[in-house]
Amino acid sequence: MNSYKILYIIRQAEFGGGETHLKYIFDSIDRKLFVPVLVSLSSGFLSDFAKSMGIKFYLLSKNKFSFIFNVFKLIKIIKQEKINLIHAHGTKGAALVLIPALMNRKKMIYTVHAWSFHSELNKWKYEFRKFIERIICLQAYKVILVSQTDFNSATFVDPKKKILIRNGVDTFKFYPNKDFELREKLGYQKNDFVIGYFTRFTHQKNPLFMIEVMKKLKTESNLKKKLKLLMIGDGELREKIVEEVQKDSLTEDVKILSPTFEIEKYLNVVDCYVLPSFWEGMPYGVLEAMSCGLPVIASNIPNIKEIIKNEVNGFCENLEVENFAKRIIQLADDKILYARISLNARSTIEQNFNIDKQLQELYKIYEKLKVNDRN
Repeated sequence: MNSYKILYIIRQAEFGGGETHLKYIFDSIDRKLFVPVLVSLSSGFLSDFAKSMGIKFYLLSKNKFSFIFNVFKLIKIIKQEKINLIHAHGTKGAALVLIPALMNRKKMIYTVHAWSFHSELNKWKYEFRKFIERIICLQAYKVILVSQTDFNSATFVDPKKKILIRNGVDTFKFYPNKDFELREKLGYQKNDFVIGYFTRFTHQKNPLFMIEVMKKLKTESNLKKKLKLLMIGDGELREKIVEEVQKDSLTEDVKILSPTFEIEKYLNVVDCYVLPSFWEGMPYGVLEAMSCGLPVIASNIPNIKEIIKNEVNGFCENLEVENFAKRIIQLADDKILYARISLNARSTIEQNFNIDKQLQELYKIYEKLKVNDRN
């Protein structure tokens, strides 16, 4: 059977949910049937992984004035690589490939990891971004939503086009298996309670909130364990985070590491996972942490509440420093609570968010399109 070339486009190839999603695809897709080609506006975590797998990678210009240049480059790539299908991830990638897809008469699948319009925007930006999403969805052959919340809000998308395929994780790779050797190598002691924050250091992910939480925890007395924070990621707020850590004398309590291919090892170093985002799609960080049996404390927002049932398999809290600090202390001090949340977290992922099921749903779409294109 002849191979079927799929062009994957994403705004950045660095460290984030969309990138993790594509990594799962590249890791499992049958390369005898489907040949992936990656295009992005930046290189990094995902592009390195793709190249290590022998997947072609094309880098576009991220200069804000290079839109036209990128459009013409994409037209050329689609023709040169003889692309059969385009799978766009995120608004920026989809907007860039819209014209090239039309000009080359190629079908486009659009995966929405989170709508680009959200409550943090002013009215003008909100409406403008929603308009762009409408245009993209109008052109797309299929629109894949990764959360029920975003699926329900997609009232402007043709019901025949939209499909719900929730994110999932590899439960064999992400499982409870404490790495005491790595924990010791990182300098943590037996009595330390390590808080994990592994994500992009951007406004959306609210990393400076974690520094405020650590400042609050430093004022607490009579704690049974020493509280430490391990941050793994990168982004525009990295320098600001380092500055705040130094200013608040938290250098002994907060470690900041660069993104890694082996995030599962570091999840098995920490004792809980925290994600205080302003908005989310279906965050892989939460799914992976829960799969490793970690209690998660996250923002009280609809998309996260699809995963976490408060006080059953994790905690959903309003974005107040005191709330997050209180939950961390509870988990550090109460072994019975910790064990119950941990077991329920792992069970939730095994039952509802296994990657194999999600990928098979996606590959069925590819196979159907391949058959239709051959006929």
